[in-house]
Amino acid sequence: MGGKKITAKSIRRKNEPMHPDSRRAAQLTRAATRDAKLKSQKSSRKIHNINKVDRISTFVLLVPDEVDHIHDLRALHTWVQESWLPRHDDELSRLKAMRRPGRPPLKEEITLQHRIEAERAEYAAGLELPDLTSPANLRLLREWRGDPQGLNAFRFVRISGKFPEQFTVVQEGIHPTLKYEKESRSSGASASATGAGAGSADDMEADPSASTATASDPAPARKAAGDFYNMDGAGR
Repeated sequence: MGGKKITAKSIRRKNEPMHPDSRRAAQLTRAATRDAKLKSQKSSRKIHNINKVDRISTFVLLVPDEVDHIHDLRALHTWVQESWLPRHDDELSRLKAMRRPGRPPLKEEITLQHRIEAERAEYAAGLELPDLTSPANLRLLREWRGDPQGLNAFRFVRISGKFPEQFTVVQEGIHPTLKYEKESRSSGASASATGAGAGSADDMEADPSASTATASDPAPARKAAGDFYNMDGAGR
């Protein structure tokens, strides 16, 4: 049965005493508990969004300005291993150098060490990041002002250090530029395949949204490295 939502403000009555065991007192307690829970959830979402925006911004900022995209899946793994994962190493070395011999590490050093270890474990198991192999996606991310509400516009993928020949498209991205880029690339791939005749999968520019799984593939959502998105036609 519908009705007006009970809130702490609607329950309170000006200058009117309230018995601690009354129904109104119980309603007020429940309303206050609900308000506190909603505030906590809102704060948690805000922190999550801030952390997500910071991480995505870091991925983008670590790509040199003169680079308009990362060449292919193999190059993306190399970039993660040589640019993203080691980005805290200098700071960790500085903190260790500041510590006097025989002294235990400070909280800041321990926190940073744990963060480095967690990120390396995440990369091994599966790291989600923007598709930096797409020129359009990288350009859009560089123009992005950090609004978490706009993240659905971009393409995201998941890669794994344990399975470097595979990737998963986590989100295609709804921005029209990405759709146009994808269609243009698919058209070019079809024309190349028709002109070349029958060839291997590694010789084709496969659509990144199309599954390359076979009957023996245990993970249908994953794609082979030869099918990874890149605009210049090099699959490896």
